[in-house]
Amino acid sequence: MGILKNVFAFMAVSTLIVGGVLIGGTIVAAKGIDKAGDELQKKRFIKNIFKRRC
Repeated sequence: MGILKNVFAFMAVSTLIVGGVLIGGTIVAAKGIDKAGDELQKKRFIKNIFKRRC
């Protein structure tokens, strides 16, 4: 029974670690995409300003 308990504990800890890595990677990717979108929006905004003036 002790071995089975240790196996389940290991599985639970492994699942938490893998889940944390996946969630962390998702958050980092979302921040990167958001930052890229902000930069693109700034470029488009600046282009539109120059179009209106010309």
